Amino acid sequence: MNIGNFKLSIKIYAIVGLLTLVALAVTITGLAGLNRLSATTDDINLTAAEMRYASGISQRILILNRAEYLLALTPGDASAVTPVIDTTFEEISERFASLQATAGPNQKKMLDKISDILPLYQKELSETLALANQYSTSTNLSLQQQELLASVNSSKTIASDLRSAIKAFVDYTDNKGTRMSDTATEEANSLITSMLVVAVSGHHRRLWSCLVYLQYRNRAANQTDCQLPERTLRWEPHC
Repeated sequence: MNIGNFKLSIKIYAIVGLLTLVALAVTITGLAGLNRLSATTDDINLTAAEMRYASGISQRILILNRAEYLLALTPGDASAVTPVIDTTFEEISERFASLQATAGPNQKKMLDKISDILPLYQKELSETLALANQYSTSTNLSLQQQELLASVNSSKTIASDLRSAIKAFVDYTDNKGTRMSDTATEEANSLITSMLVVAVSGHHRRLWSCLVYLQYRNRAANQTDCQLPERTLRWEPHC
């Protein structure tokens, strides 16, 4: 098929259509890549929030451990420590519920393990608090403190298991966030490469189209020059 046989208007329309397709391809490629990056960014933000909630739970477990040792040393502070313990457990429950709402399949398994250990620790802590309230008015605390310390040590083991389970969740979530970040970097690099390829391809097509157009103009100009003598012979002045 000889391109020179087509009319100039058809060639111009073809060039405009080709450039439009190239621009459309660049736009679609960019939008698709940006949508993927946006989704990955949302996942990374969600992962960061999950790590923050899990770390907050671990910190509050430590607060409860300190409260238990305080009760063992000074059972008379039971009335002051009790509201702190209740508030801390409420904060743990809120953060745990937030984690359950966004957890993936593997994370849910880890959260199930935490949910199994947490009531056991709460029960041990309640027993320690009950002993502290019982001995809060006692003047001879040597034996009572030993009993309190035994209760604290019992709950300490469960608290250690609880923190280990939380740490496993945090580590898994951290690795998940790292993988997402690496994926986002790869998608960004792929997006840049794709857009460059499309843009360069479109640039080459534009150059080719321009060359075809210039070739056609030169050919048309040559044909015009060849016809000038005939037109000159036919010209008749009016004055």
